[in-house]
This record gives sequence, structure tokens and C-alpha cells, in this order.
Amino acid sequence: MLKKAILTSFFLLTSSFVIPLNNMYINNISYAETESKEFETVLKKLKEKIAPDDRIVLFDIQAKKVEGIINLTGKVLNLSEKQIIIKEFEKLGKINDKIETFPFKETGDMSYAIINSPVMNIRANPKHSAELVSQAIMGAGMKIISKQKDKDEWLYVSMEEDKYLGWVRKPDISFVNKADFDTWFNHNKVIVTDPVVNLLNSANKKDSSEFKLYLTTRVNLMGEKGDFYKVRTPKGNKHYSDKEYFIPKSSARMIGNKLNPIKDPKKELVVKSKSMISAPYLWGGTSPAMMDCSGLTQMLYKFAGYSIPRDADQQQSFSKPVKSRDDLQVGDLVFFSENKKYATHVGMYIGDKRFIHSSVGYNGVAITSFDPKDPLFNQTYINIYYGAGRIIK
Repeated sequence: MLKKAILTSFFLLTSSFVIPLNNMYINNISYAETESKEFETVLKKLKEKIAPDDRIVLFDIQAKKVEGIINLTGKVLNLSEKQIIIKEFEKLGKINDKIETFPFKETGDMSYAIINSPVMNIRANPKHSAELVSQAIMGAGMKIISKQKDKDEWLYVSMEEDKYLGWVRKPDISFVNKADFDTWFNHNKVIVTDPVVNLLNSANKKDSSEFKLYLTTRVNLMGEKGDFYKVRTPKGNKHYSDKEYFIPKSSARMIGNKLNPIKDPKKELVVKSKSMISAPYLWGGTSPAMMDCSGLTQMLYKFAGYSIPRDADQQQSFSKPVKSRDDLQVGDLVFFSENKKYATHVGMYIGDKRFIHSSVGYNGVAITSFDPKDPLFNQTYINIYYGAGRIIK
């Protein structure tokens, strides 16, 4: 998936120190402008240090000087980030610190949330027509940053696992306090291992299905009954929530309360990836229903018990570089770039000089070869090859 547009990190840079008296007015305007530019420079440097990737790091800080005091306002998620900002501005004068850290006053006690629908869209702006930047699936957690001001439908959030920032709809989530949030994530889970599985009302495959869960969905394990796991979904959805269901053991596995690598992950990654062939492409998609390139690789690695970043360039930075295509091993990520500045596309190497990827050009998930003698060869991917990365040693 291409590197995303900036979602956050905006500056409101003003300085108020004006005396409206003839030449003094002009002089002080000049002084205020110089001061404002100085603040802007400091904030720019701080952003580069604290939030070099604003897809995953919140940096919403404003600086304004009033009556000789520098007022710092806005939001960052962590106290350590706030302390860095304050330390830098203290070099410029006296500080009035009004920077908020999570949890924020706006959201109060219910500053956490858990997805209660099978798939949740994450958008660049609070409207249905906005760019789909990512998705997340039932059971995933998030921190609430802010609420939509004009309508009570959208929330700006930071996803707990890959830290992605974006706007989500309130009906797709359940608000919880910190204690309930921790309880959910500390509970033993099962993870769905089939592309799609029906959630059943009883331990009987012929029984009615309430809804479907997708690959890598994690729900609470409540027990076992024969060939089934008894599970519980998150609270909050009027159609299906806080209720016990059954999943065939053949379609899920127990994982405790966190992801852990599966046995023989390279072999399993190849098998699972091939089950995705022909799944349609969707920019921002991360589920087996529809996915983009990095959504496919992130999902596959989560299935294998590894948590990796969301986008192609982030995945390249996260992985260990592989020297050349001759050194590729099964499971390695292969990267491509049309701009030769950062990875804009990613696939997973499956052996025999072939890789699997989700591509617009193929209308979805397909296998492509680096070998000119292979009928699946495509010269384009030789031309834009941008290196490879290893996750599994």
C-alpha cells in the first residue's frame, strides 16, 4: 500500500504582542512575526523528532505567546513526548503548559474502545466518502483521541496494535474504561485461522449462524465442547455482542492472551496465502474479503503469530534487509517502488522465484514470478524491485 497522506499533526502558530501606536505597531508586528517563525521552526523540529511518521504518532501542538508567556496547547499521546516539547520551549522563555496526554479530558473515563463488528473501516476524515486508510477486525482495541465536533458519529482514534491513526464510526465500537479494556486483552483468546468462519449458536455445524468472523479475529475463549471452542464477543453491538458462541476447532486455534508464532510458520504462510488467491483488491483493506498489498502481508503474518506494521514502507523499515533476490527465503517480504524513494508495494516470497501479492493490476491477490521463463513472469516487478525484508529468522 502506498505511503499515506498526512492524517494529523497540524500547527496553529500565532504570537500576540501588538501595541497599536504608530511605528511601535509596525515594530511589534515584525517582532511577533519573527517570534511566530521561531515557534514554527521549533515545532517542525520537534515533529521530526517525535512524530516522523504521522500515520502512527499523534502530534497536535500549538504555541502562542501572550503577555510574555508561551502558552503550549494541544495533544500528544505520551507523557515522555510532552516532556520533550516542554524542555525545548523552556529555552525560549517562561512556559504555560496546557498540553494534554492520554487519556484526554474530552473523552473522560471511556477513553478506550473495542471493535464489536466483524470489520471496521478507518478513514482519513470523518465522513463515509473519505479515503479508506485501513481496516481492523472484531476484538481489536483503540485509544479515543477526539470526537467529531459537528456530528456525534465519528471518533478519531489510535489503534492499539499497529498504532494507526484515523476516523471510525461509533456504531462499530464499544466504549470501555481502562479496567474493562485490560480485562478483555488479558483474557485467553482463540484466533480465527480460516479466511471466513461462521459463528454458531451451538456446538453443531448445522446450527444457525449469527454472523461471520474473518481470518486473525481474536475473541475470548470461554471453554471447549467436543470439536468446538466456546467463545465470547465484545459488548456493545445490538445485533451480536457479549454473548457466547461456538467456533469449530478446525477453524481456529488457542493463543493465550497474546500472539505467538505458530509451528513451521513459513510452510503455513505459503498454504494460507494461496487460499487468498483471487480475493479482490481494496485500497485500505485488511480482511480476506478485500485487501490491499500491505493489508495482505500484515494479515498473513498476524495469522502466523507476528505483529508487523500496516503499510509497505513501514514493513520494510521493520524487517531485516535481505541482500539480494538470490538470498530470498520463503516468507520474506519483497518490496517495490515506482518513485524509488520508499516502498509503495509489497508481496511475500513463496519460493521458486515466485511471490504472492494483492495488486490493482491483477484485480486482487495473485502470484507473480521473477523468472523470465515462468509463465507468471512480469517484467514490471523486476523494473520496480526495491529490496526485501525478513521477519522470520
